[in-house]
Amino acid sequence: MIWRGTDFSFLTKVYPTLRKPIFDESLIKWPWQEQDEDDQKTNKIFGRMTAYKAGILKKRLNRVRKRAPRRADDNINRLRQFDKAAAVKAMREQYDDLLPRWKAVVLTGEAEVDAAAFAAAGLTNEVSSIILPWANMKFSNFVEDGSKTGTEGSDPYKDWENIGFPATGEYLPLTELAKYKYHIDLGGGGGTTWTGTIQKLALPGLLFHHITPSMDYIHDYLVPWKHYIPVSVDLRDLKRKYEWAESNPVKAAEIAEEATELIRYLTSPEGYQEMFDRSIVEPLRHVIEAYQPLSLRREWRNWREAIRHIEEEDVLVPIYECERSCQPLQGKDWWEKTFTPESKRMRFG
Repeated sequence: MIWRGTDFSFLTKVYPTLRKPIFDESLIKWPWQEQDEDDQKTNKIFGRMTAYKAGILKKRLNRVRKRAPRRADDNINRLRQFDKAAAVKAMREQYDDLLPRWKAVVLTGEAEVDAAAFAAAGLTNEVSSIILPWANMKFSNFVEDGSKTGTEGSDPYKDWENIGFPATGEYLPLTELAKYKYHIDLGGGGGTTWTGTIQKLALPGLLFHHITPSMDYIHDYLVPWKHYIPVSVDLRDLKRKYEWAESNPVKAAEIAEEATELIRYLTSPEGYQEMFDRSIVEPLRHVIEAYQPLSLRREWRNWREAIRHIEEEDVLVPIYECERSCQPLQGKDWWEKTFTPESKRMRFG
C-alpha cells in the first residue's frame, strides 16, 4: 500500500479535535518510562526485548563496542528497533486524536515493526525470503513559508527520523508509483485529494479511496467496489480491506481495470463533453431557471426576505459587510464558537 503526500491539515473546522503530533509532547513519556519495575521486566515491546533489557544493552554498549564491534552494531540495530516499536506503541495510543494522514503513518510504523519482528524470528512467506511491510504511507513534503519542502533530512522531522519512526519518505514520481499494486488517496486540507485520485485511478494498481465529508466533481462518476475500494475516514478498515484484495486478486484486478477505463473515457473528447455538461452546464441551467427577480414579488423587500420565504427559515447568516472594505459583523471567534460540528448538525441537519 503506497502513498506519498504533503503534511497538510485536514478539515480542521469539521474535526477541530484532530491534530498532528508534536514530537516532544507526544513521545516525551514513552510507554516504558511510566511502567513499574515488574512491567519493565515483563512487557515485551519488540520481540523478546523488554525495557529492562534495553536499558542494560544501552549501558553496556560502549564496552561491547570496544571488544566486539560487530555485536555492538547488532545491539544498536536491536535498540533502534526497540525505540521505534515503543514510539509506534505510544502513537497508537493517540490514534483517535490524530489527523488521517498521521494515522496512515502510524499504520505504516506498525507494519514495519511487525515485518521486522517476523524477520527477527526467521519467518518468511511462500513467495519471498523477505517480509515486506504491508503499508508504505509517508510524508514526502510539508508546507513551509507557503511552499512545499521535502521532509527527509528537514529540521521539523529529524527527531522522528532519529528514532526510525516512518514519518518521512522519498518523493516518488508517477512512473515509480505505477509499479505498485495498491494505492490510497488521503484527504488533505480540504478533505479530498482530487488530482491524486484521478492520477491513481489511471494507474494500473488498485485504488483505496479515502471517504471524507468533502467531494469533488469527479466523485460523481465513481462507484465504490467498481472503480475503487472505499476506506473509512479514520482508516480503521484499511488493513482488513487490503487483506481482502490480497485474498481476491482477480476481483481486485477487475476493479483496477474498470477505474483505468473510466479515466481513459473521461479524458477523451466525449468524456470531457459529458463532464462539462453534467458538472457545469446543467447546474448553471438550474440556477438560471430558478431565478426570480425581486421586482416580481412585492412581499419580498430584499434577498434575505426572499430566501427566508422560500426556505422557511434563516439559512444564510451574514458574516462580513463589504463596501470599500470588508468588516466582520461578529466577533473574531464567532464562527468557531457558533458553528461547531454539533451546532451545525442541529442548525442545518
